[in-house]
Amino acid sequence: MGAEEKTHFVLDKTKCTKCGKCINTYSGMALAFGKDGYPEMKEFERFGWRGCWKCQHCLAVCP
Repeated sequence: MGAEEKTHFVLDKTKCTKCGKCINTYSGMALAFGKDGYPEMKEFERFGWRGCWKCQHCLAVCP
């Protein structure tokens, strides 16, 4: 199961400005810019420090 299925991370590319605020505010280091320049969820093994915290801070800072 990929990280997107674990977290239901969905990015609307028609609204994303590629500003990186979601990546910079995210201490779990599971978000990164993909090859297409859009943020994407990296693979992680478990929720917590080195994965998604399900805190939605990435959503809160998104313009």
